[in-house]
Amino acid sequence: MAQTTIRRSYLGRAGQAVEWDAILRIFDTIWGHENQSLPKYPEAIKNMYGSWEDRWGVKYDAESLDEIGQAYQKRETAVISLRSFGPHLRCHFMYWPGKAEAYVEV
Repeated sequence: MAQTTIRRSYLGRAGQAVEWDAILRIFDTIWGHENQSLPKYPEAIKNMYGSWEDRWGVKYDAESLDEIGQAYQKRETAVISLRSFGPHLRCHFMYWPGKAEAYVEV
């Protein structure tokens, strides 16, 4: 039997860059607070990845969400990328602080 895949995406903008707490609330809503350590298999069924790019396009892979938060609060992030791959949910969230623009695909 064929498997049906449904994808949904959303692009949103704010008047200015959001506080880090707002990004944490979005993360917790999508993936849950317990996944802020960005767990990977075999610790978890899914693999969580987080990274950011600076204004020169240099990409930094994060070991935890706290690491991204520290860079964000120092205004070192031009792009934040959070994604998960698992048997039931694949999700990608991107945020551009300079444009106060966010994109999520589930």
